[in-house]
Amino acid sequence: MKAANAHEDKTYSNGYSTNASSLFYIWHDKETAFENIWKWNRENQERKKMSKPHIVAIPYPAQGHVIPLMEFSQCLVNHGFKVTFVNTEHNHKNQLHLASLPDDLEPWVDRSELGQLTEALKWIMPGKLEELIENINQGESDRVTCVIADENCAWALEVAEKMNLKRVAFWPASAAALTLIFGIPKLIHEEIIGND
Repeated sequence: MKAANAHEDKTYSNGYSTNASSLFYIWHDKETAFENIWKWNRENQERKKMSKPHIVAIPYPAQGHVIPLMEFSQCLVNHGFKVTFVNTEHNHKNQLHLASLPDDLEPWVDRSELGQLTEALKWIMPGKLEELIENINQGESDRVTCVIADENCAWALEVAEKMNLKRVAFWPASAAALTLIFGIPKLIHEEIIGND
C-alpha cells in the first residue's frame, strides 16, 4: 500500500474524495499507513497537548474485512493509540467480545446477503455511530480524534467529517484488486473491455 496524505482535492473512481483535512489510506502495507498516522498524531499532540489519541475503527461486517482492520488496529494500540473497534451486534455475539452497535436487522435475516446488509448499514448506522462517538467523548478523557472505516462503510467517513474528525478509508483487500477497480473506467473508455 502506498499511503497518501491528501494535500489537494481528489475524487476517486469509486466516489471517494479527499480534501486537505482528510487522510486516505489503502491497505497493503500497514507499516507505511501507521507511520503516516503516527506522524500526524505526534504533530497533533504537540499542538493540542492531547492525552492519548483515540481512533474509532469500523470494518465492513463480512468475511475478509474484520481481521485486517483488527490487525491494523492492534498495530496502532502497540504504538500508544487508544482504539475503539466497532462492529455489528450479530458479529460480536458470534465471534468477538467488544463494544458493538445494533444493525436493527431481525435475527433471522441472512447477513451473508451483502446487498441487504449494505443498505441496512447505510441507513441505520450513521446515527448510531455518531451517538457512540458522542458518548465516548463525554465519558472518557481520551476523545475520539480519528475514524478508520472499511471502504465499504463510506457512511462512517461522512459521520467523521460531520463531527470534524480525521478520517481514513481502509482497503482490506490486495493492492492489485484496488488498482483494477480504479483502472476499470479507463479500460472501458479505451474499449479494452465492454460496459457490461
